[in-house]
Amino acid sequence: NSIYIEPALEVVAGTRYFYETYTISKVKREKSKGKAPLSPGNSGSAAITSSTIESSNFNLLSYNFKLPLSFSRAGYVAEISYQLSVLGAKAAPGLKQQQSFYGLAFYYQF
Repeated sequence: NSIYIEPALEVVAGTRYFYETYTISKVKREKSKGKAPLSPGNSGSAAITSSTIESSNFNLLSYNFKLPLSFSRAGYVAEISYQLSVLGAKAAPGLKQQQSFYGLAFYYQF
């Protein structure tokens, strides 16, 4: 029987490869000669142009700290763990800067 703690620190860096799409709308207004628009609230026609560009950046993505507490006996291991993940400075806006995770695991060897 043994109880052990194996703290771990992990730094995740990498390239985020994604596509950036820009949408450009151009509105043409054609004034009719004293006539009402075909559909109320829409007095013109729109032309939409999309442009897609490949983009990639190499950055520090996140920092993870994990603290597992394990109990080992004959043929099995039971583990409870806590992990704190903190996003890097260049994370996308609107994401949580830090998150906590709890884990419970059971391993049996036969």
